[in-house]
Amino acid sequence: MEIIDRLSFFAGLISCNQPLYLWQFDSAGELMESNCPTSALFLPLFRHDNNPEYILSVQEKLPILLTNDVGLTWVAERSWTDNESNRFCVIGPCFVSTAQAELMEKRLRGIYMYSSGTREWKERLLKEVVNIPVVSLRLICQFAVMLHFCFSGEKVTIGEIHFQTSKESPDHTPEAKRDPLRSFRAERALLHIVREGDMDYSGIKVRAQNSAVVPVYTGDPLQDRKILCSVFTGLCSRAAIEGGLSAELGFSLADQYIREIWTEKSVSGVAAANGQMIQDFVTKVHKTRENKKYSPMVKSCIDFIELNVEKELDLDTLASRLGYTKYYLSRSFKQETGITVNEYVKIAKIERAKILLANTDDSIDSILERLGFNSRSFFSDTFHKIVGKTATQYRAEHRIF
Repeated sequence: MEIIDRLSFFAGLISCNQPLYLWQFDSAGELMESNCPTSALFLPLFRHDNNPEYILSVQEKLPILLTNDVGLTWVAERSWTDNESNRFCVIGPCFVSTAQAELMEKRLRGIYMYSSGTREWKERLLKEVVNIPVVSLRLICQFAVMLHFCFSGEKVTIGEIHFQTSKESPDHTPEAKRDPLRSFRAERALLHIVREGDMDYSGIKVRAQNSAVVPVYTGDPLQDRKILCSVFTGLCSRAAIEGGLSAELGFSLADQYIREIWTEKSVSGVAAANGQMIQDFVTKVHKTRENKKYSPMVKSCIDFIELNVEKELDLDTLASRLGYTKYYLSRSFKQETGITVNEYVKIAKIERAKILLANTDDSIDSILERLGFNSRSFFSDTFHKIVGKTATQYRAEHRIF
């Protein structure tokens, strides 16, 4: 099957699941073909962020995930064959959260983002923005690796995807640009501790957060902080996957934290969610590196507990969700981990409590209620038994800000 036929078939498969379109460009970045009925409307959006130039500048033979400063996302794949060198194809556009779609609409209403377009084009685009699909980060990454196989015949993992971070807005103030190298180093330090699962990182975290510069995307400090933290959450999920975390757990956690970030009502709330996200990823990567000996069944059980730690979990629920008998799951889990499923659930809940104590202002009562503990005394006894100190002592010693 020729590559054109494979791409056409792949585009048809995608359209069965999501209203995403396939775009094919020549080596000069000119559009050759697209199944998007409003291609003339969305093409300026794609070109606005210099995406063609960026795609052609990437030297890695990997799928590329492109995201602009409001989360408008595209997947790209470049050809490396001699007769089709520099030709590339793109899937999109989409958003990875409804909040980003709402922000896009807000910025379009402000006009300044795409000031070069005609008024008619802006009005049409404003109407069409609501039709851009919202696709989870995990699913769009799956599409990326499938597009790569369709285009090149080579298999890659989600962790190998080339991520392009959002570019700086032309409306940045000189103050926001004062030390980009320092911000880059701070980001790199945080991603390193996530990738390594380094639990002894609180000092690095504080220095990195103090070095961070929040770019001016919208002029609204809260919205700007949400954009920055959402993009960084995506980078952390990739670093965690590179560190050994399963792709399913990594991207599911990213989706959860991005949703949490966009529901916050204050800058301090967003910062708290961001701190909680970093510590959560670090902790899970650390556990993964310690638990390499576990069987796929036990790893799946642990992943499910970690993803649903704030819900009521028991052996019956886990066995039913994972498709094993209670006896088999219970016996295998105890043999491999040395503790029972219920004991692991309590440990996982206490680990989440530690994260909330260090990164939020939530009261101890609200934390224990959130994690499903029936009483203050039971939570206190469990926390002290596992951690070796009270929740109040732990908060006083580990509070980051």
